[in-house]
Amino acid sequence: MKLTLLVDNQTLVDRYFLAEPAFSAWIESGEVKLLFDTGYSEVFLENARRLKLEISEMDVLVLSHGHSDHTWGLPALAAHLRQNRRREDRVKLVAHPDVFEEKGMDGEIYGVDFNISDFEDIFECQLSKTPVDLGGGLTYLGEIPRVNDFEAKKSIGLRRVDGNWLEDFILDDSAISYLGTAGLVVISGCSHSGIVNIVRHAMTLSGTDQVVDILGGFHLQKPTFEQLEGTAVFLEGLGLKQLHASHCTDLPSKCRLMRTLPLKEIGSGSVLEYR
Repeated sequence: MKLTLLVDNQTLVDRYFLAEPAFSAWIESGEVKLLFDTGYSEVFLENARRLKLEISEMDVLVLSHGHSDHTWGLPALAAHLRQNRRREDRVKLVAHPDVFEEKGMDGEIYGVDFNISDFEDIFECQLSKTPVDLGGGLTYLGEIPRVNDFEAKKSIGLRRVDGNWLEDFILDDSAISYLGTAGLVVISGCSHSGIVNIVRHAMTLSGTDQVVDILGGFHLQKPTFEQLEGTAVFLEGLGLKQLHASHCTDLPSKCRLMRTLPLKEIGSGSVLEYR
C-alpha cells in the first residue's frame, strides 16, 4: 500500500507543496485507488497535480467525518471529475450516515456547506455505520465504539437533528485500516472518536494486534493529562515501527509522544509505503 499525504497543516523543507489546516490522503493498494478526505479547499488537487497523480482515476472517496476541513474540497473534486474522468462509472463515496448533517459552532457553519444530491452524477453514496471492505486490504471502520474513559467525552459544536440543535459528539468520525503482510496500519482523519478507540476497533476487526504504523490526526489539541498519558501508554504497548501524528495533533502532544515513541515528521507531499 502506498499513501501520499495530499494535505496537512504543514509542509516540509525542500518539499514544495501547499498546506492548510486540513487533511487529505491519496491511497493506492492493489487495484484500488482511494481518496481519504478532501481537505478544506482545492489545495489537495493542486498538490496532486504537482505530484502527477491522476485523481480522476479514483475508485473510492472516503470521508472521515463531516467537518469543513475534511469535506469542503468535495465540490472542487466533483468539478475536476466532471472535466477529467474518462470512466463511465460513478465514484463510490463511503462514510457514516450522519456525515452530511448540518453542523455549526459559534454561529458559523462547521460541517458541509453543499448538498450532496447535486453530485449524484459523480458519486454513488454508501453510508454505513458498519465496516466496509474497500478492497486491497483496506477497510472503512464504520462507527467507532467509544470504550475508554479518557477520549471523546466532550461535544464539539452543534448538529441539527429534526430541526433542533443538539450537542455534537461527532459520532460520524471514522477511519481506515490497511492489513498487509507486515501488520496493521491505521489511518485517521481527525480521531474525534479517540485514536485509542479507533486503533482498538481496527485491531478487533482485523484480528491482529500487530500494528506497524498509525497515521493522521489524533485530535490531541490541548488534551487533558489523562487523555495524553492514556494515549501514550496505549501506543507504547503496541511495539510500533513508526508513528505519524499530524493535522490536529498539537506540538506539546507531539513532544510527549516523541519521548517514548518512534514519531516521524510528515507534511503535505509525504509518501509512505507498506507491505
